[in-house]
Amino acid sequence: PMQPAEQYNQYKNRLLYLSLAIDALGMLSYLIPGIGEWTDIGMAAITAFAIYKNYGSIGWASFGFIEEILPFTDAIPSATLAWIFRFVIFNSQTLDDFERGNLP
Repeated sequence: PMQPAEQYNQYKNRLLYLSLAIDALGMLSYLIPGIGEWTDIGMAAITAFAIYKNYGSIGWASFGFIEEILPFTDAIPSATLAWIFRFVIFNSQTLDDFERGNLP
């Protein structure tokens, strides 16, 4: 069986890959000239929901929504920034939190 530290690292990596995928989807609107900004309305809701579901943060979900809804801001990787702030800058989710089940 995997040790808790290994499970925690897998959890962090999965969350990072998911965040990168969310941000990549949000940037896809640049590939469709003319209708790209219209797709941002739907992507704003999807991005906000995904960020809230994975990080449990209304603040980051709101940031993701605003980033997607505003024109020409799709290049801001809001979900990945949430991951960086949570695990790198503030280190606010630790192995202890993971072991206690205190994660979204």
